[in-house]
Amino acid sequence: MPVDENQLLELNTLQGVMLPYPLQVGEEARKLEKYLYGLLYNRLRSNGIDRVYIGPTFHKWSTTHCRPPTNVLDIGAGYGYWIRDAREVWPTANFYAFDFHNLLPSTIGPNVHHVQGDLLSSFAIGGPRVPLELRLSPEFLERRYDYIRMANMSLAISWDEWPKVLKNLTSLLASGGIFELVDDGWFPPVFEFVAPIEPQKRYTYDRAFQDMLHIRGIRGADIAQKHWAKHVLTSLGKLSNIQHVSIEHKDVSTYEPDDLQMSYRWWRTLVLGADAIEARFMAWLYQENAEIDRNRSMRLQEVREKTNIPQWIEDFHQLRDLVKLSSPDPYVYNGSTFAIMIFQRPRQA
Repeated sequence: MPVDENQLLELNTLQGVMLPYPLQVGEEARKLEKYLYGLLYNRLRSNGIDRVYIGPTFHKWSTTHCRPPTNVLDIGAGYGYWIRDAREVWPTANFYAFDFHNLLPSTIGPNVHHVQGDLLSSFAIGGPRVPLELRLSPEFLERRYDYIRMANMSLAISWDEWPKVLKNLTSLLASGGIFELVDDGWFPPVFEFVAPIEPQKRYTYDRAFQDMLHIRGIRGADIAQKHWAKHVLTSLGKLSNIQHVSIEHKDVSTYEPDDLQMSYRWWRTLVLGADAIEARFMAWLYQENAEIDRNRSMRLQEVREKTNIPQWIEDFHQLRDLVKLSSPDPYVYNGSTFAIMIFQRPRQA
């Protein structure tokens, strides 16, 4: 069953320690996911008002496969918007929704199965650092998937982790299976405000945000989506069990040319990122303080000083309020591109 709102705060804190992802779950994140999904998978009709669903994949499935997929894996399934529509096209398929949270509606259908895990540690079955609830079952790992979709995860995985993640996922493909990567091209703006500085850490909130992006290979002014796409292509090119089919870029302005709320939507995304970073750093600071206390109680050498967490929280809230109370105008979304990359596992003779 999906978690309720009271559980999300605890899960977000756990997520902040374990997963390098910039968005919290909740109503704002749900709206953003729905918006991005609808933007790409629903084509605007000639009347400029109505939209029509284009299908679950940009791959021309019928040209390479004589039947619909049997097992479908959606990485980062979120609230299940993609799966909901894909079920109508592939009604006989079994869908596996891989995500840290179970956010799927209870009415989504009996052929949809939530798989809890994270891409960075869950594949290390039996490893001591993998929590029991995140360990993937042997059944999941032994199953082969005819179609694997991974959408809008460029911010969720650090640059150095991509080769390992891609290797793990492509190993799950069935013979002739399709692996489709979709990226929404979200490159957040630079903060316009100077954050308060916590004296001990000498680390500003805006610097933390930019550093969080940087370790993911994203995205100073000199790094853009094309670098991420090239990195993915290079990583997959080193794998012998998969071949490149196509890469396509779609300009977002062709999907929503008259969206007057575009700037506001992306400004809200920035606020979501701010909230998520606060949760992550708070969890880390509490963990560090507890470690310092433990070392001192055991008379171990400990040169670190405990952090004044209340002051740190106040600093975070001051910057967050600056962002939330400001106009979206400084964060005008200057346009982006959806990248769609498709790969296939060669068919066995």
